[in-house]
Formats: sequence, structure tokens, C-alpha cells
Amino acid sequence: MLQSFNIKPDCNIVVKNKIFKVHKFMLTAASDIFEKIFCSKRNRIDIIDFDPTVVKDALKFIYGQKPLQVYYQLYRFSVLYRIRLLMEFCEFYFEKNLGPNNVIPIYQQALENDRGYLRHFCVVFYKNNKEFVEKEETFLNASTELKNGLLIPFVLGP
Repeated sequence: MLQSFNIKPDCNIVVKNKIFKVHKFMLTAASDIFEKIFCSKRNRIDIIDFDPTVVKDALKFIYGQKPLQVYYQLYRFSVLYRIRLLMEFCEFYFEKNLGPNNVIPIYQQALENDRGYLRHFCVVFYKNNKEFVEKEETFLNASTELKNGLLIPFVLGP
């Protein structure tokens, strides 16, 4: 779409030898982290801790396309780079698709990314579906610490 207005990319994002040509104004509008990076007059960002597919999906979202799927690495990327709309999109997806088989990995994401609302949502889901969650392999294989995180709020109360 921006090419139809003859607005050329002015920055490269490099991920494992894959180059994405992007527009600084699009990234800075989506993320204060990118804004801070570009304040230093850089025209290249090297991202080493994510797969190119994750970065490509995040960039597509910034440019107005919904990702085909939401997954944990995409969520982690959105949190790390503070792409608020993508973060909220992922969290909404997780909430709507929360089930006994994925409450543990989603809860773990909430903990790792310090997302209190999502954590609370998982705790409430667990409380209301405990008998189903505890039969799932993800729960059975989860660490005691992770399980206790879901259990302790019940002991302490609301």
C-alpha cells in the first residue's frame, strides 16, 4: 500500500540474514522501543533472538495484516518490543481460545512476560475447570512452581 504512494522503505531489519525493508514511521508508530532505536539515527536493526517468521508476522501486523495464527513467540516479540496492539491482539486470542490443554503454556507466557491480566485470566479459568485441566498432559508435565502459581490464589482468596 505504501508503495502506491511512492513511499520507499528507509530502514532494514535483519534477522538471520533475512532482510526486511521497512518504514521507520510505521515502526515508531507501533512501538516506543523502535522509536528509541531510531532516535539514534540508525537505519538498520539486527534482531538475533527471534526467527525471521516471527519478525515477518509482527511486521505484517504493524502494516495492517492480521497474522494467520497467534503463537507464543509472536506474543513474546510483541512484549519485548512493546508493540501494544499486537500484544493485545495475542492476549485476546489466548483468552478466546483458552482451554484445559493450553492454560499452562499461556499461564507460563503471562508469567514470563509479566502480564498480570492474562495471568489472572488463566487462574480463573483453572479454578472453574480444575478437573479438566489436571487431566491434561501439559498440567501433568508442568513444574510444581507453575502449578502452585495457579493454586495459591485460591488459598489466599480474591
